[in-house]
Amino acid sequence: MLRTGIRRLGLYDLFSIFVPGVTIVVGLLPFLPEKTSLGTGGVGAVVLLGFAVGRGVHTAAIWAENAVGGQTHRDRFYDELKQPDTVEPQTISAFLDAFESVYTAVSVEREQPVRADDEDETDDESAGDGRVLANGSGRGDGGVSLYTLVRSYVHIDSRGRSRRFQAIYALHRGMGFATLLLAGVYVLYGGLSMLEILRGTVSYTSYVGTLGLPPLLLVLGPLLVGSVAFGTSRRGTRVHGQYYVQYLISDFLTLYETETMADGDPTVRRPPVTR
Repeated sequence: MLRTGIRRLGLYDLFSIFVPGVTIVVGLLPFLPEKTSLGTGGVGAVVLLGFAVGRGVHTAAIWAENAVGGQTHRDRFYDELKQPDTVEPQTISAFLDAFESVYTAVSVEREQPVRADDEDETDDESAGDGRVLANGSGRGDGGVSLYTLVRSYVHIDSRGRSRRFQAIYALHRGMGFATLLLAGVYVLYGGLSMLEILRGTVSYTSYVGTLGLPPLLLVLGPLLVGSVAFGTSRRGTRVHGQYYVQYLISDFLTLYETETMADGDPTVRRPPVTR
């Protein structure tokens, strides 16, 4: 039972949930009373809180990304199909052929790639081959997306290198949100210290309070570090988002070709190999 539960924790759980969560928990430890001793139980609590806080950070980061109109990996996937940028148009065409072969053959009626001769026509040689979903949004009438089907095909047996890049993408997104949150907390603390609002209102001395740092430093330092860290995370999100889309498409093609050669029928899924 325990072994089964542990095996379900993959790279995505570690990178997108645990690491940002633990970063926030550890970053807030200096605000504990100076006489606090963690010990073994404290370390265990940090780990558990890391997963709990990380889940909230993960959800909040996705919400923030959507709220500010950021480009998600799903958006990048559809943009790459419609207007190839980092993947060769011939590869996109082969990918769509493989997708149609797999899912049309098994009668997935809720979503099928169709020719869109009357939508987004372009003479650009780098454009896709014209196959998009019926309403151009990546969703069919039944609400099942091409992106969801492709991810299911590739990741159902924990296969493909795209999972690694998706995890790193999520790590950068989560760490960007975590660093902004921590920077905001330290800036708030520094501002309250400058105004001497904390004096007399907090009944204990924290670790950070014993350092005797100038309040102005507690404001400017986190702003600088948070800005640099956030900028780095945003660049990492963009780069690894592109890698993820490239490998998701190539993983699908590779698995399709492998199963076609092995079974003679790409619609017949072979059971996963247990090691």
